[in-house]
Amino acid sequence: MTWVNTSPFVKTYTLEEIGELFTFPGQQFGQKELWLIDESAQTVELRVVENNSYQRGELLSNDDEVNSSVLAGLGFNVRRLFD
Repeated sequence: MTWVNTSPFVKTYTLEEIGELFTFPGQQFGQKELWLIDESAQTVELRVVENNSYQRGELLSNDDEVNSSVLAGLGFNVRRLFD
């Protein structure tokens, strides 16, 4: 997993740009799952590696459940990230 901090002191990237930035390093080091967290929109997009690249994932928000496909048993409500 990768956590991205969208601090106001750091250049602002779109979620698509962030996903692309982490694609090569993630593949190089065997990272199988990427979490794109948008703090201002309070959403999470989970991407998993298929055919050697991250595939677009479902955009989760509010009462949706985040469930890792890599870490068995890791799951929680999206809202918990932003409380």
